[in-house]
Amino acid sequence: MNIGEYKLGWFDFLFVTLIIVGLVRGRKRGMTQEFPLLVQWLIIVGGGAFLYKPLGSLLSDLTGMGKLFWFVTAYLMWAALVKGVVTWIVRSKGDKLALSDTWGRGEYPLGMISGMIRFVLVAVFSLALLNARLYSTEELKAMAKFQQDNFGNVSMPTIGTVQRSVFRESFIGKVVKEHAAIILVEGNTPRGVRAIPNRKNKEKKNAMDYWS
Repeated sequence: MNIGEYKLGWFDFLFVTLIIVGLVRGRKRGMTQEFPLLVQWLIIVGGGAFLYKPLGSLLSDLTGMGKLFWFVTAYLMWAALVKGVVTWIVRSKGDKLALSDTWGRGEYPLGMISGMIRFVLVAVFSLALLNARLYSTEELKAMAKFQQDNFGNVSMPTIGTVQRSVFRESFIGKVVKEHAAIILVEGNTPRGVRAIPNRKNKEKKNAMDYWS
């Protein structure tokens, strides 16, 4: 199915399914329970998009390891940190939150909206990580040949083929890739550990250089 120059793929239907699941979950839980998780995912996705690159680049320079590893690690570390803090707050303030009537009549309508947004953010988080590994056309062809040689007509999905399907063959994935790439982890190819440069002879970087 096509929408102008865009095609609808399996990921688009999965995305819509996630939104429906979020709506149902939000209707069941209400805004009081949904709000902390909504804030959590907003901070994870928004903060992660801003922090993963400078932090990952810094750690790559310090350790000599590739940016792919550290970009993904920094993104996941940020997510784990935010998740831990929000979980602690909810557990420590849970009784007060449950007894509050902050949202009034909007408790469940707002909960439905919050649930949908939360599941969209979870999908965006997954897309960000999926984009991190850069696959060349040659690599994808080599993967296909390997499967053909070893499994015949049985083709198993790989991260590379899933990535191509999502970002090139689905409406949502293509729109995100073309118009909201800033929220995705920048694609990189893996490489081995390199020698750490001699910092005495290396030009010093200031903090802002890691955001470039």
